[in-house]
Amino acid sequence: MSRTRSLFVPALMPILILVSAVACAPRLPSFVDASGANVTLASPAARIVSLSPAVTEILFASGAGPRVVGVTTWCNYPPEAASLPKVGEFSPDTVNMEAIIALTPDLVVGETTVHAGMAGRFARAGFRLLVLKLDSVDDIYAALRATAALSGNAASGEAAAASMKKRIDAVADKAAKIPSDRKPVVFYEVWDDPLMTAGPRTVIGMLIEMAGGRNCFPELTQDWPVVSAEQLIERNPSVFMSAKDHADKVVTEQLASRPGWSSVDAIISGRIYLLDSDIVSRPGPRIADALEGMAELLHPEIFPASK
Repeated sequence: MSRTRSLFVPALMPILILVSAVACAPRLPSFVDASGANVTLASPAARIVSLSPAVTEILFASGAGPRVVGVTTWCNYPPEAASLPKVGEFSPDTVNMEAIIALTPDLVVGETTVHAGMAGRFARAGFRLLVLKLDSVDDIYAALRATAALSGNAASGEAAAASMKKRIDAVADKAAKIPSDRKPVVFYEVWDDPLMTAGPRTVIGMLIEMAGGRNCFPELTQDWPVVSAEQLIERNPSVFMSAKDHADKVVTEQLASRPGWSSVDAIISGRIYLLDSDIVSRPGPRIADALEGMAELLHPEIFPASK
């Protein structure tokens, strides 16, 4: 080795050591959330507060459950979430900042459509807010992966997303083979006065299609559009669906007593189905349960009841 080279190599050693150290350093938990904010933590989140029932279910399913220290009053699943400290209800005006401050979280997680506007409020209090977009099934997969990565459980989040996707794809692939004329027209009632339904771009609307049904109002672009009874009667859905928390409004006799509704096929045949409100209305991992249940109701000959 020449003298020049022998001097050059020792001179490079500190640089090589630094580069090696940087390359080997653990990557900080980081994620660009649905609002475009870059959420980077100094270490995996150890104390997490959830601002919605769907988020709570996602956190527990992704393996971050043991790190959740606060939830909303509506967070009743999984059972262990119900006993955690409460930080308010779902809407921003009910969030109890004092309760959250007392829990000293290193991450607060909410939903884009509801909590994105609270970022400044949490920043002033010294907390990082992660908002999750939960507008589709693919969004739920992404949320499972994101929350798992930020809590140091990336592998768990991948496994949860893969398991959920496998179940959903199994139903959707089988339903896709059903001829269109055998797919019933479904009306999903969100509310009765005014008459409100689930648009095709909502998770519920997507589930109807994946389960082998056709949305009664496929052309509407609003998520929760108000429609007229006359429109519904004209389209004559063969299946009527709603959530169980709306059950008192969708008793067969009451539906038949609505002006003109007694001629609707769904009312005549009695194909009126109530779905578990928490499962079908929360964009979380139990959407797979909702899809399987919906498919069993729409096509019992193809999807036999699991229970």
